[in-house]
Amino acid sequence: MSEKRTIWYWAALAALVAALLAYAQHRDLYGRYLEYRASQQHLGALQDERATRQRKVVELAEKIAGLESDQLEKEAAMRRNEKLVREGETVFRFEAAPAQVP
Repeated sequence: MSEKRTIWYWAALAALVAALLAYAQHRDLYGRYLEYRASQQHLGALQDERATRQRKVVELAEKIAGLESDQLEKEAAMRRNEKLVREGETVFRFEAAPAQVP
C-alpha cells in the first residue's frame, strides 16, 4: 500500500472507532448491559422461588391426599387448626412473661 492510502486507512479506522464509541456512549450500552445482567440475576432468583413454591404445592397436595384417606390425621389437623379439645382432655397453655419496664 502506498503511504497516502495507509494514512487514509488509519484515519478511516480511527473515525469508525470514534463513531462506535460515541454511539455506545449515546445509547448507554454499558448501562443497558448492567441492567440486563441484574435482570438475569433477578430472573434466576424468581425461578428458584418458583421451584421452591412448586415443591411446596406438591407437598401440600400429598398432605391433602393423606388427610382425605386417614381419618385420624384428619381429626388431628382439624383439632390443631381449630384449637378443639376432646371431652376430658386437659389443655396447658404457656404464655410469655410480661416484659419488665425498668
